[in-house]
Amino acid sequence: MVHGLLQPKQIESLEKAYSQLEVPNARVQVNQDHDGVTTFYFNAGAGTDTNGCIFQTHSASTTASILHMAQTNGAEIQQANVDVLSAKANVKVETVAGVLVYYGADAGVYLADAEAGPFHGTLGLAADTKIGCRDQSVGWKVLGCGVRVGRVYKISALGSGFGIDFRKFKWR
Repeated sequence: MVHGLLQPKQIESLEKAYSQLEVPNARVQVNQDHDGVTTFYFNAGAGTDTNGCIFQTHSASTTASILHMAQTNGAEIQQANVDVLSAKANVKVETVAGVLVYYGADAGVYLADAEAGPFHGTLGLAADTKIGCRDQSVGWKVLGCGVRVGRVYKISALGSGFGIDFRKFKWR
């Protein structure tokens, strides 16, 4: 019996292959200058991060941008990451001892998405929906509008927003 274009055995083999699929990180770029400027950049990844037997993070993400700039040398406060004319989609779930503590899903298009040291800002339109505890902060966001307070402070409206991560300051 045929269901559409595929037979049941073909569907079963595709499901089996898909269940074993893991995308560590795929990256495509057309040109990268010596100063770290990348044009026509695409990145996709999926995976599970376990921190012991109690903490687990499952995530999948994809990003495409016309212009991507990154400075990853030095201390965290000196690092920068900028995407210009980009589209992003992400899903992240975090659990502690099997209990859901964070859920986030985003999809958006951005004129600019920049992270410089402890500061993060976006200018675009997104339909982010997130709730829970993450990075020693608690927050919520529905259709791109929301707040986060704790170690990270962030405010967003329809996908555009500004935030600061105090962990990146090395207080002594």
